[in-house]
Amino acid sequence: GTFGANAGLPTLALKLLEPITQKYCPDFISNADLWALAANVATKVMGGPEIPTRFGRTDAKSSAESVESQVGRLPDGDK
Repeated sequence: GTFGANAGLPTLALKLLEPITQKYCPDFISNADLWALAANVATKVMGGPEIPTRFGRTDAKSSAESVESQVGRLPDGDK
């Protein structure tokens, strides 16, 4: 299924982060920490506040280890 708040992630963000993921994940940084860092940098670049990144997240090994769906909590990313 699609999650409107993630609009653009598969076509833009994944492609931008792919070289970093290939080089550094998971040996140096977890995918979870990379995404948190990317979100914080994007917020700053768009004129938002500087958000400190706290590292130490571990990647889920399966979707069963993920958080419950956040559908409806955020506006669609294409809005």
